[in-house]
Amino acid sequence: MKLVLDANIYISSTFWGGNPRVILQRCFNGIDDLYITEGIINELYDVMSRPKFHLKQAEVDFYMNRINGIANKVYPQKDINISRDKDDNEYIECAVECNADYIISGDSDLLELKEYNGIKIVTARGYLDIVNLP
Repeated sequence: MKLVLDANIYISSTFWGGNPRVILQRCFNGIDDLYITEGIINELYDVMSRPKFHLKQAEVDFYMNRINGIANKVYPQKDINISRDKDDNEYIECAVECNADYIISGDSDLLELKEYNGIKIVTARGYLDIVNLP
């Protein structure tokens, strides 16, 4: 499956594990294809660098290099303004550009959309249910 992950999925995967980590591990294992934009990379870098996460710069860089190593970078050609939170439109633009199957998020602004142009927007648990993983 072609996936676009919201920053909160990456963060949850890193610090709390659970369903987000299972999904990211599927991407690392080549089961699912991960897509990302420069804007998403920048947001993730900014969030992971926040003092509240207590990560050293080397740890943030290592994590970002791992993500960049498996993610397919896309360059959206179309501006989309559908989400209540304008920052979330980047995920939709990425998904449209790569013709993703799913956007996986824990963000209510994205989740309330449920679908955009045939791209389903689901929680981590919802996605694992779809692919039949307990």
